[in-house]
Amino acid sequence: MPTPAGKSTRAERLAQPLAREVAEQAAADHGVCIRPVSLRRTDTATGATEVIDVPCGSKLESRCPACAKRERSLRRTQREEGWHLAEEPAVQPDPPSEEQRDWAEQRAMVTAERDRLASTGAASAEDLARLDAVIADLDEEITASGLRGSVTRSADTSSSGSRRVRSTKRRQDVPAFPSGR
Repeated sequence: MPTPAGKSTRAERLAQPLAREVAEQAAADHGVCIRPVSLRRTDTATGATEVIDVPCGSKLESRCPACAKRERSLRRTQREEGWHLAEEPAVQPDPPSEEQRDWAEQRAMVTAERDRLASTGAASAEDLARLDAVIADLDEEITASGLRGSVTRSADTSSSGSRRVRSTKRRQDVPAFPSGR
């Protein structure tokens, strides 16, 4: 009841439900996130921006019952599909076909011939370039035949003979860090 001046008392105002709590209860009743995260999305073509709300994704029901229910359902589905196996399934690659073996053998022969000519110096740069082109074509055929991965090591490891090692040691050619004293 309002007072004679038209105002309500403090006790009457405290007895009224809070608007935020009513909105959260309505959202929870309809299975909607009660703590959405606002993101600004910019259209790169037009430059127009808009604010969109996405679910919070909370896993705790005390924070957001709708998101917790959605996460629980997702975890249950993942368990049923086998996402949480105790050990990884052993997947064995198929044995190579005759065609794949033939391509690999041809590449090995051409590579050996190229390396032999390059080491003896008996071939011109044009001959080596031609053999490199043949090797590139064979690599494409090998990939098209269904083999995965590379036949050779990468160029930087094959030339040095060992893998690249990065050090975490302090370089000696740079000044020392300031001591702060």
